[in-house]
Amino acid sequence: MDSCIDEGLLNDKFNSFIRGDNNPNLQYESCWLLTNITSLSTLHTLSVVGIGCLPHLIKLLDAPNENVKHQALWTLGNIIVDGYILRDQCIEAGVLSSVVDQLSTKREPEFLLTAAWFFGNVCRHMSHPIKLSCLKQILDELEFLIEMKVDDLTRECFWAFTFICDSPLDYKQEFINRGLLALTVCKMQSQNEDRFCMPLVKTVTNLASSETILPLLVNTQLFGCLRTFLTHKRLPIRKEAYILINRMTSLGSDAVQLLIESDLMPVIVEGLLFDDRNVALPVAEVIKNAFKFANESQLGSLWSHSHALCSMFTSAMANLDKSLLVAVRNLLQHTNDLEEVRNVLEEEGIVETLESLQSHEDKELTLISKELLFYKNEFDVRLFPS
Repeated sequence: MDSCIDEGLLNDKFNSFIRGDNNPNLQYESCWLLTNITSLSTLHTLSVVGIGCLPHLIKLLDAPNENVKHQALWTLGNIIVDGYILRDQCIEAGVLSSVVDQLSTKREPEFLLTAAWFFGNVCRHMSHPIKLSCLKQILDELEFLIEMKVDDLTRECFWAFTFICDSPLDYKQEFINRGLLALTVCKMQSQNEDRFCMPLVKTVTNLASSETILPLLVNTQLFGCLRTFLTHKRLPIRKEAYILINRMTSLGSDAVQLLIESDLMPVIVEGLLFDDRNVALPVAEVIKNAFKFANESQLGSLWSHSHALCSMFTSAMANLDKSLLVAVRNLLQHTNDLEEVRNVLEEEGIVETLESLQSHEDKELTLISKELLFYKNEFDVRLFPS
């Protein structure tokens, strides 16, 4: 590919191949070559756009030949994903309205699937969001595609939702106002196929990054269906589920209560004990939040898992240990029963570890461990009497 570009073979003459209405085979092969070039890197994509083929590719969306039409859409999807500048350039050239026009008539399944993927690409780079009017147009089409009830198509639409929900608040609100959050949670309750799990849970996780959205999530049936995702055989799905539940438990005691009522705490502790370390860190964050926001009546349920939690404290992973120590500190701020806490920590050998951490290279970990080692409650009673 590079040699073709270096030799100047990718030039305006290429546009004449795309414009060759009387030779659909040549159009198709030309589009396929452009698809391959634009899949390589941003520099390759810029070289394609630089020869002025963008308006010709958009025009091919209206070509009579289905293969040509589909290949042009694929190339445009590759171009549009290569950054918000190229995306906006494509939208200004009319690509979005052209694709929408094509969906107004019956299309081949392959074209519909690529269209859903294309819409997802348009909604990437939402740190520089598209116009809200464009988003509404895309959501209209994605809802239309979901109504076809084709599994692969539905899955691709939910991948598009993951990008849409990683966007400014008013865009997320548009998603929710259309009932698409409720649809996502409904799918999470009924759909446990591997290919659906990640886009479903990631859609909700991205929504949960906005504090004003979080209460809406707690009021859904979401906690009740998270067990499937927290125990999923695929590590990335488990990790994403823990990130989601961590964000939700940051809301306070209402979310902690739902965590307890859904009987998810044993699952979370098991994840901390037996899961991959990359998953253990977001698990520990969930536990830290739970102890931070639990009210007095909830602490007993949480503290019943204390031995298992403390057994994970090995000072082998600083970030994990910090989260667990902060969980203990959060507990101490809510309880006057220092003796019970002391007994568990001593039985699990935590005191010796706290002493060893006084010279740890992670200064924050050293500070927290020192705070616990010399902790006193409001009555000046020490956790560990000297």
